[in-house]
Amino acid sequence: MKRTPRYGRFFTSTSGPRHIVIRGRVESVERTRLIIRSEGELVAVHFRQAPGLYRGDIVEIMVQKSDERVDYLTHKLLVRPAEDPVGVRHSMYHEMRSKFENLHARARMWSRVRSFFQERGFLEIQTPSLVLSPGMEPSLGFFTTTYVDHQQRPHVYYLPTSPEFSLKKALCAGYERIYDIRPVFRNFGELGPLHHPEFTMLEWYRAYADYTAIMHDTEELVSLLARELVGKEPVPFRGIRISWEPPYPRKSVQEAWSQFVGIDLLACLQDPTYMHAQCQEVLERTLPADEDQTTLFHRVMLEIVEPQLGLDKPMILYDYPADLAALSVIKQGEPLLCERFELYIAGVEIANAFTELNDPREMALRIRRDRGLQMSAGIPPSPVDGQLLRALRQGMPPAGGIALGMDRLLMALLGISTIEEVIPFPLSDLTSHEQRLGRLGEDRNEGC
Repeated sequence: MKRTPRYGRFFTSTSGPRHIVIRGRVESVERTRLIIRSEGELVAVHFRQAPGLYRGDIVEIMVQKSDERVDYLTHKLLVRPAEDPVGVRHSMYHEMRSKFENLHARARMWSRVRSFFQERGFLEIQTPSLVLSPGMEPSLGFFTTTYVDHQQRPHVYYLPTSPEFSLKKALCAGYERIYDIRPVFRNFGELGPLHHPEFTMLEWYRAYADYTAIMHDTEELVSLLARELVGKEPVPFRGIRISWEPPYPRKSVQEAWSQFVGIDLLACLQDPTYMHAQCQEVLERTLPADEDQTTLFHRVMLEIVEPQLGLDKPMILYDYPADLAALSVIKQGEPLLCERFELYIAGVEIANAFTELNDPREMALRIRRDRGLQMSAGIPPSPVDGQLLRALRQGMPPAGGIALGMDRLLMALLGISTIEEVIPFPLSDLTSHEQRLGRLGEDRNEGC
């Protein structure tokens, strides 16, 4: 978003001209004026004779300020950028400046989220970045790292795919309203317009609540952030202008399949052969005969259902198949379903929530099942977090919890198409820099 040069907080109205010193970086040099960025503001400085400054220079300028304009008097050059030996055409400064509005909105969002939870009696728990288990979701790749102790013995730890396990230990320890905003890590190809290997997740848990209470929290938080960051004129996200005013529509997965696919999902869940035939028909192609129900479900969701969710307002999709329960409870009286919901905006999943499983025996069974799925898929199985299982045996109160992708939500609020535009230092910056350094090294070797 291009900002118009303005005087901002640097200058106050005055009845006559006065001399002022400003310090900042030259954003551009035009025919009769300099555009200086100082303390986040753009200032237009007019001159009669070119002062010999260039884009990127960091300067101290004496100006004369009147009611009409700001005129150049003298300057001191503080820093002139050196030539980049790698041949980078755009400096880190200008790469970061392009995200100026986004990163300021990001900071306001983080601050408002914290005040939202503090006002409601939640405690922020800072969860660790080195954990015993990264998480048990079979489809998620993870990162490992090694700690070497003072006796030179290696200990393998993991970067968390979610703070879930740590926060549930806190629930077991008696903390009833808790949240964390933290970086989480996903490996194996997590890089694209909506994916990044490191991103920011907000998780919160409420003891003695279920997923319907978390639905209310989510609607309240998202609509509040929209009012403060977007205002009354929302910008399109993925070509769709979203209305952020609550209430947000809620639809069961069964209803969504009936409406968008024309299939009775419950009937499919009871008969795998019937589900395979129905999915093959709606997807209009032959599917592998041995494809399981979970894979079929994901195919239809990804290709048909998800693109139609949250197209006018954020939508809550709830009651998923029991095979996708992860760590949620099975719905009472509906053994084929679980108490899980996801929040969608313009077809993009933003959050995933449960009525949390707190039965240690069932938890152990699901962990064993997920490890088996990882091994059958050729993925190294995640280690079991024994601390969590011991904590659950001591008793975790009934609770609702949610994981919300802060970067994706910020993208939706600001109408941004790629996640890297809301992340200060994306991985692609590092990889492109490595490639440039590699080319520089090759050039130098050739000259030896």
